[in-house]
Amino acid sequence: MTTATDNDPPREPMAVHEPARRSGSIVLVLLVAVSLVAVAVALMTIGRAQAQPYILGVLALLAMVGLFNLFAFAAGIVRFANRSADDPIMGHIADHAFDGLAVTDPRGHVVYSNAAYLALTGAAGAQDVRPIERVFIGNPDVSEAVFRLLKAGREGKRQQEEVRIAGTEGAHGRWLRMRVRPLGQGKHEAKYSVWSIADITRDRERQEDVFKELQHAIEYLDHAPCGFFSVNALGDLVYVNATLANWLDHDLAEIGSGGLKLSDIVSGDGASLLSSIVAAPGEVKTEVFDIDLRMRGGKTMPVRLYHKLAFGADGAPGLSRTLVISRARDERSDPQRAAEVRFMRFFDHTPMAIATVDRSGAVVRANARFAKLAQSLDLDGAAHKSIFRTVNSRDRGLLISAINRAADGQGDIPPVEAMLEGAKERWGQFFVTSVEEDERDTEAAIVYMLETTERRALENQINQSQKMDMVGQLAGGIAHDFNNVLSAIMMANDFLLNAHKPTDPSFQDIMQIKQNATRAATLVRQ
Repeated sequence: MTTATDNDPPREPMAVHEPARRSGSIVLVLLVAVSLVAVAVALMTIGRAQAQPYILGVLALLAMVGLFNLFAFAAGIVRFANRSADDPIMGHIADHAFDGLAVTDPRGHVVYSNAAYLALTGAAGAQDVRPIERVFIGNPDVSEAVFRLLKAGREGKRQQEEVRIAGTEGAHGRWLRMRVRPLGQGKHEAKYSVWSIADITRDRERQEDVFKELQHAIEYLDHAPCGFFSVNALGDLVYVNATLANWLDHDLAEIGSGGLKLSDIVSGDGASLLSSIVAAPGEVKTEVFDIDLRMRGGKTMPVRLYHKLAFGADGAPGLSRTLVISRARDERSDPQRAAEVRFMRFFDHTPMAIATVDRSGAVVRANARFAKLAQSLDLDGAAHKSIFRTVNSRDRGLLISAINRAADGQGDIPPVEAMLEGAKERWGQFFVTSVEEDERDTEAAIVYMLETTERRALENQINQSQKMDMVGQLAGGIAHDFNNVLSAIMMANDFLLNAHKPTDPSFQDIMQIKQNATRAATLVRQ
């Protein structure tokens, strides 16, 4: 709104009210009562015969007044006054409100409007006041919203609409917020509708400015010289800036709609390394990782990640904020940095799980394969904190002894074959080596671990097969020896048969021996 600076500023529109209902006066009541008493006293001073015409005239006058009031009440001209007194403070609040207010009767006529309503609708005075539908008639941008407001007003409901009024003759348009609600809950008051109009052009301009600033911020982030992405607890990429998408040769439209996961752009077990961060509830933690990202065509690029993760009150991780610095361009310019990049790539891409631990077994640093192993054990993050939690309690003492020997600076520590913790039976072989003496305050030993579950299963199969072969060989040797004995028995039996005639009483016994020997030889061959 603008403020006039002329000496004679224009007068603001005055609020329009219904014709004021005159409140009752005790003076008028006393005056009417005194008049009736005076007439009665005057009639008593004259004779009855002379007073009779006057009495009839007074009664006729009173009858006419009563009959007129009855007809006026029936027609709605005269109404009983409301006993509740009007509050002048509330009237002034409505008259001088910032928002335009208007009250319409059931026929749609405006029975009240304040000065702001007259100013917003362009009314010069009380004679120009119009209801909402007549103010914006013929405006296609507002007609649908006004129709919905009118429908809600007739149904006694609340409704709100925000519309834009186009400017005329080069003037800027404006935004209006229009509302309608019933006047009250009573049967009579519910027939009246309260309309309000507020100019929200400045609010809309602020929103547009904020939206433009947000667009600029997103544009700055998208075209930054470094990459940026955000990942949720499920491993879904919810945001990737244009720089990183260009590096990885991915379409930016595919990202953010569940099309890509962290494992799709991280090479090897790097995704497990990023999700291995463990912190206290409510803590915000930032870790630095040197890993390889995988492009669409399968090529990799070395990067350094600044991975910031905030944990909620329940310990659940929120959305990450990860800054990506490409290290491919630095390899030629700085030999030391190139060597560091090569070492970290070797460290993270080795198929062996590696971790540096202190004397108590706490994990100081670990590679991606160790992070994946810890996640596969499903120990609620305990394996990320202590390497002893990866080993079953039955074999834990062997690993503790090996790490203590490494912490004391001993070498040639024999490997430890131990059963891993978890629901399934898994085995691993731990190789423990000591570190330099000046680093033993923070890192006592380096532990290399190879999972030997498949190897042990294969060894068990080979051992079982060898046992079966030995049993088969033993059974074959026994059968061979037994077959030789049976052959000698059968040959002796044939000699006996040749020496006895069929009529000999012992011939049948000898035949029975031959049949049993033949049956036994058949079983041995089987």
